[in-house]
Amino acid sequence: MQCSVTGGDPQPEVVWSHSPGPMPPNSLVQGGNLTIWRIRVEDSGYYNCTAINNVGNPAKKIVNLLVRSMKNATFQITPDVIKESETIQLGQDLKLSCHVDAVPQEKVVYSWYKNGKPARFSDRLLITRNDPELPPVTCSLEIIDLRFSDYGTYLCVATFQGAPIPDLSVEVNISSETVPPTISVPKGQSTVTVREGSRAELQCEVRGKPKPPIIWSRVDKETPMPSGTMMMETYDGKLHLESVSREMSGTYKCQTARYNGFNIRPREALVQLNVQSKAYSPEFYYDTPNPTLSEKQSKNYSYILQWTQKEPDAVDPILKYRLEVRQLSQRNTIQTFIPVKKIEKGLLLEHILPNLKVPQSYEVRLTPITSFGAGDMAARIIRYMEPINYPNPTDNTCRFEDEKICGFIQDKMDNFDWTRQNALTQNPKRTVNTGPPTDISGTPEGYYMFIEASRPRVTGDKARLISPLYNITAKYYCVSFYYHMYGKHIG
Repeated sequence: MQCSVTGGDPQPEVVWSHSPGPMPPNSLVQGGNLTIWRIRVEDSGYYNCTAINNVGNPAKKIVNLLVRSMKNATFQITPDVIKESETIQLGQDLKLSCHVDAVPQEKVVYSWYKNGKPARFSDRLLITRNDPELPPVTCSLEIIDLRFSDYGTYLCVATFQGAPIPDLSVEVNISSETVPPTISVPKGQSTVTVREGSRAELQCEVRGKPKPPIIWSRVDKETPMPSGTMMMETYDGKLHLESVSREMSGTYKCQTARYNGFNIRPREALVQLNVQSKAYSPEFYYDTPNPTLSEKQSKNYSYILQWTQKEPDAVDPILKYRLEVRQLSQRNTIQTFIPVKKIEKGLLLEHILPNLKVPQSYEVRLTPITSFGAGDMAARIIRYMEPINYPNPTDNTCRFEDEKICGFIQDKMDNFDWTRQNALTQNPKRTVNTGPPTDISGTPEGYYMFIEASRPRVTGDKARLISPLYNITAKYYCVSFYYHMYGKHIG
């Protein structure tokens, strides 16, 4: 491309730019001349030649570069749509479709041949373009009332007329041997177990004629494939994974593509990949934050440590946990091991920490151990809090009138907090139809606990109150709540 400067004082400088995107890496600018070597489709676009000398407005000329290209010839066999058939049958309709990815797409010309000769069109052999069910600018050959004489080899040829672009063609054979695909996992290969860092091969077998490509994806639709894309295509049904990491573990889905084969509902199969690796970290459960005082020694307290294991099925079975407990004011650590049986996802595990000194705080480190070795460690701090025993001897009923709200505490791990209020202290600007006008007593002085569930709250947010540790040896104990919610539509 050449851009000539015809005037200007002082002599203008010429600058080239490309839209959309930056200038091609395979381009060279020499004054007003722009040369692009080894032209690519992505080099198409608008090229701006701008002359600048800081006097007045810049002078600009635009060149629109269109790089013609044609690639990826594909076909589809669509059995009789009206009868919702998924197989080719004599006496029913059949549609063959042909598509190429081209620039410009609308300039592509399609031609059909049967057994090496141009197809003869009739009231039973129709040509249609732009089928709404298929990609843009697709050419379809429709055979009405399929007969034995219609069997044969059909050839679709895509051309750019008047342009030196090689033609692309795709061949489709229609006969009694043309059957829809089936897909399955070879026996014994539905679960593949490999060591972390090694190579894995997942395999699905597809039968049918023609055999379409296999599309691989993760069952967890939000998780990308190891390539970074959401889907990967293979022609031999084998998915090769290099340097496998534990993030690659999970269920993979193989399915037949709707192109280069039958345009019908994809056939699917599943393969489970297990990666033998160090385990994920435990996840502590914080809903039991109150210590238990020892009856024999009031200077000691115990604590029930609770946790779940993150993704236990994605790694080797966990054999035990390494527990390290350290008093915050000291350096020495006490180490023990906790044996475990089979762990399931979401299973709550418990271990009692005895003989903790009142009122000292402790750091707890928990590490899962598999045959592969130590996994990811999780740590937390346990702080001593004085237990609150309700009810008290003088008043056997505890209500929210007490500022201590019966010993309940706000969970520090939730998203937002409860508010103690009554009809006199409530916010007059709170959302309409939110919260009761009074507590259960019906008096303006009666207190209740309140949350505003409207904005900025979103689905899944939690506001949690944690009760004290109740003494179940008491002769009589009852915990009851009244609750208030507006409307049948409430979440």
